[in-house]
Amino acid sequence: MLGIVTLNWNGYDDTIECIQSIIQSDYQDCKVYLVDNCSSDGSQDKLRTYISSNGLTNKITIIQNNENLGFSIGSNIGIKVALEENCDYIWLLNNDTVIQENAITKLVNSIKTTDAMIVTPKIAYYSDKNVIWNCGGKISRLGFRKYYYADQPTDNCPDTNFKITFVTNCASLFQADYFKKYGYLSERFFFGEEDFEMSLRNLKYNVKMCCVPNAVIYHKVSRSIGKIQSYEKMVQKDFLYYLNRMVDMKLFFNNKLVFNIYFFLYSFYIKKLLHSKKYQQGHVSEFMKRLYASTLENDKVDKTMFQTIMNDFHL
Repeated sequence: MLGIVTLNWNGYDDTIECIQSIIQSDYQDCKVYLVDNCSSDGSQDKLRTYISSNGLTNKITIIQNNENLGFSIGSNIGIKVALEENCDYIWLLNNDTVIQENAITKLVNSIKTTDAMIVTPKIAYYSDKNVIWNCGGKISRLGFRKYYYADQPTDNCPDTNFKITFVTNCASLFQADYFKKYGYLSERFFFGEEDFEMSLRNLKYNVKMCCVPNAVIYHKVSRSIGKIQSYEKMVQKDFLYYLNRMVDMKLFFNNKLVFNIYFFLYSFYIKKLLHSKKYQQGHVSEFMKRLYASTLENDKVDKTMFQTIMNDFHL
């Protein structure tokens, strides 16, 4: 049995298209655990109506949260229900994805026949199905990450499975025992970073992962946080992203001196990136000062901090 954990937050149309592709899959020994993160667009009622009118009540379980708990907490709630119902495998799947008919079969067959605890499909762009978003990637203990075959034609990727050390939870399929041995998604981060933290943890414990490139899904990239439309919003999103990363690395190193060295070296990369984005005069230095101070002050970037950054952070 495969449990598919999918989150919905004000994304009814995307969620329905995702569910329809799952229903049309050639792998039917599965159940969807649809976690609604307190949508405000009427998604809950629409989803219940769709499920009941299409006879899918035994196929899809809706789990209703009373507030938007973010990706990690919401996913963990779905994972725990799937484990309670004795699922052998658990697939974290973004609701803004569409899967090929044979994708689940290929993923499950691969995880059955290898010693990998986590597998991921080849993820292509929904808007251009001939271009790869990513196929997993590589991560180092110094926090450097590289996606494999990102933005390359799908034909550039080999047909055979290959080892990865970084996986995005857009579409990661786990052996159920993984969560009992190594824990759930980190709940320190409200938006983003949980896959980075998990991949660092997997590296530490030598958890084997692989990409199954002949299993293909399509991703409507970055639907959940929207497009950046102003300088102010760009700054807020950048600060959130790097605060997540620096807090994560601070906790991973668990040594202030080592982290300070890391921050000093990594800051050259961040500054270069911010300059390339045409940050205003003086804002780069202020950005770095506040990033360092916030990192030292915090061991998590929870919902309250996320909202403060995305609504009130200014340079």
